[in-house]
Amino acid sequence: MASAIATAADTSAFSIRSLYRSLLRQSRQFANYNFRTYAWRRTRDAFRDAQKERDDRQVQELVQRGLKELQIMKVRYHPSDPGKSC
Repeated sequence: MASAIATAADTSAFSIRSLYRSLLRQSRQFANYNFRTYAWRRTRDAFRDAQKERDDRQVQELVQRGLKELQIMKVRYHPSDPGKSC
């Protein structure tokens, strides 16, 4: 997951799929069913909507937004204290 953050400027198909998998994996960490399904659905829908985007600048902005969402999801889930997570 650190590799996804390190390659923020990389918009290759592999790095985008890696970001997608990381977001889905992180969404499964939420204890609360509502948070878990919302994060999973939001990730799936966002990637599906952006799938046909061809403008490199726009793709880079979408990747940046995805990385930001991943960081937010990691902050919301605290593996050291799973009882206190969302």
